[in-house]
Amino acid sequence: MGTQEVPEDFTELLAASQAVLERLENLTTAEFALGGERVERKRLRAIVDRIAGRMSIGVQPSDDQLEEWLDEGVCEALDGCMVEPDGHCPHGSPSWLLHLGLI
Repeated sequence: MGTQEVPEDFTELLAASQAVLERLENLTTAEFALGGERVERKRLRAIVDRIAGRMSIGVQPSDDQLEEWLDEGVCEALDGCMVEPDGHCPHGSPSWLLHLGLI
């Protein structure tokens, strides 16, 4: 997995980070000499960056926006994805309506 091939799903991210840590722990002297540690650290950094990006929360919507989403039957999730009002996006973020306890 290169740094451009970082999974989107949190479960996959955790599994990928665990695999990278295991590879770091098991690097042979030859792999270390060839820059193996640097490669694995770059992979781990990409995973951490993806997790941090997914954990960011947008600006809380106005009451008018929340009412509009209820009427439309579609809502923005905390990370900006569009979801059902009582749903979660593929990345695990709940809708604003769900997060705020409005449904």
